[in-house]
Amino acid sequence: MSVSSSRLPVSGLEFSVLKEVAKREPGFFVIEKGKKAEILANLSDGYAKLKIVLEENASLMMKSEVRNNSSLVVDCMLSGADSSVSITNICSCEKSDVQKSVTNVFHSAPKTRSIVNSRGVAWGSSSVELSGLARIEKTAPGSVSRVECKALVLGEKAKARADPVLEILNNDVDCSHAASVREIEKEKVFYLQTRGLSDEDARKMIVDGFLGNTD
Repeated sequence: MSVSSSRLPVSGLEFSVLKEVAKREPGFFVIEKGKKAEILANLSDGYAKLKIVLEENASLMMKSEVRNNSSLVVDCMLSGADSSVSITNICSCEKSDVQKSVTNVFHSAPKTRSIVNSRGVAWGSSSVELSGLARIEKTAPGSVSRVECKALVLGEKAKARADPVLEILNNDVDCSHAASVREIEKEKVFYLQTRGLSDEDARKMIVDGFLGNTD
């Protein structure tokens, strides 16, 4: 497995490309026929937009982490039959930060598969917005998609929005979506405190578990 690291000419974004990716221009990736790829992206204090195209029988695993005042948009095109993508987005918002994660997956070929899993935590008076879209075209029978957007709010002034969307133009598909915005349950904090954890450590453990549970 070869690894290459670079910096895109967009504010605040660093990424690592693992395995085989054909990079056509800055911010534009092509996963060629039959190839498997991994992309790790970290965005801090900036705006970035990525476009990714998967050819026939190609697959991609991508994970992004968004911090501080940032917005990340990912457009993924499943243009080849039997191509697949799994995208995990993690947003951690503190103080008065504003974060936005937008992931759009377009199925245009048969038997394509996608998973979009976006998680966000808003502390203090921060704001986080999670948006995920899967669009299944008429030309993509037999496709499968799951879109989840879930946020955890910590702080009376913190705000969060979770917006998963399915646009289905073909009846021969298997699709689902889920959304939630909630606060930490006091019972869980109390339980961990009875096991010797402080209030701060208990909340941190719950948040770490929430962000880490993206399977």
